[in-house]
Amino acid sequence: MNPTDLLQGMAQLSSQMVEAARNHAWTNLLALQGELVSLQTQLMVLEPEGHQRTPISVAERERKARHARQILDDQAEILSHVQPAQESVRKLLATNALGQTLRKAYSLPGS
Repeated sequence: MNPTDLLQGMAQLSSQMVEAARNHAWTNLLALQGELVSLQTQLMVLEPEGHQRTPISVAERERKARHARQILDDQAEILSHVQPAQESVRKLLATNALGQTLRKAYSLPGS
């Protein structure tokens, strides 16, 4: 695969990740992220310094830039869905940990 094709694949996965995040399909989101990282790793092998090794046309450069912008926009939207969910989990864990601590400290049932 060439770098532009890899970026296109990453952009497609990124769009799927947005849908997974919107639907709170966290397991699917993680699986898609794994696929995206795999393509990213391949891209880093082809472009270790973060840019094309060989000259490309203006159209190809614009296509790569469009895919990169989409990926960045998608990542921002994904974060907008993930961060509130992470905060909810944090609160739940903190509440549960506090409850366990209190039950242990006062020898209450459930400890």
